[in-house]
Amino acid sequence: MMDAKYASAVNGKDGLATTYRRLWLTSSVLACAVLVVALMGAWGFSATTAYESAATLLYGTMTSERPEPDALRGGHATASEAVAAYTWPERDDFLPMSVGRDIATWDGLPGFHEAFVALYAPDDTVTLLQRPSRVTTGEDSDFTDEEAAELIEGAGDAFASGRARFWWERLITVGGRTFLWDSAVVCVNPDYDPKTGENSDTAWYASGDLQDYVADGYLAGRMLGMLDVTPDVVSLTSLAKMLAALGAVGCALLVLVCRRMVRRALKPAEDAAERQRAFIVRASHELKTPLASLSATIDAMGANEDETVGSQRRWLDNMREEVDAMAARVCELLAGL
Repeated sequence: MMDAKYASAVNGKDGLATTYRRLWLTSSVLACAVLVVALMGAWGFSATTAYESAATLLYGTMTSERPEPDALRGGHATASEAVAAYTWPERDDFLPMSVGRDIATWDGLPGFHEAFVALYAPDDTVTLLQRPSRVTTGEDSDFTDEEAAELIEGAGDAFASGRARFWWERLITVGGRTFLWDSAVVCVNPDYDPKTGENSDTAWYASGDLQDYVADGYLAGRMLGMLDVTPDVVSLTSLAKMLAALGAVGCALLVLVCRRMVRRALKPAEDAAERQRAFIVRASHELKTPLASLSATIDAMGANEDETVGSQRRWLDNMREEVDAMAARVCELLAGL
């Protein structure tokens, strides 16, 4: 019976160790998950804020451009032709220049002050309305004509696919730069007189189909704007790396803290289990001698079955003494708990 109780105490010790491991692992996983989610949320908030800022700037740039009516009637067959036909506007703040740099080691300084804006007419011809003033043409330019044409075609294909439901699906990488694209419909009454303001009425269709405007006699087109957001991408990439490092260090510290807290929380249970084991060991030792004596007395009485109870009084007295001794030891053991 004592062996069974001791085995139960040992199993209790193993069960406590299993509980400790489970609590430690569970608390560590939960704490690390909360930290990772918080860091991801911080990065997502930063990315969303950067996107909204860039999108607002891009839309403002597109809507500030008022295309000529002739551009709405038709343009060039390809983006390459539209880029080649682009002429720089004459204005005081225009300062085209070539900026040589290595994109792979770029430190994230702003590259473009403006955005590419292309106009698609209802017949799918294209006209380049705006090109960043810091970009020159030629083989040594900061952004070549071929890259500009590739960018416009990529934005046009992305818009035609109609799958840009999230902001990161509006990103295009060309020539080592990342661009954010957006679209807007422009509509002009062919009879509009800019001097008098007559016939300025226009219509807007929820379908966004340019042919709906053409059917009603309007001049319409779709502007595609492409803004360089490489500085934002560089900054967000650096932020992601920093948050990943902080997350790794934070998770390691959380694991250590959770382990210490769980061990401290289970310390009373460990102490109680240790007292139980000590009690069982002591009880087994203290009761083993009287039990052995009782067993020997019973064997002696069994060997003299023919004698009367009165003749074996001495054995009964011995058994009573051993029982009283065991009772006293049990009370002493219980008092020591």
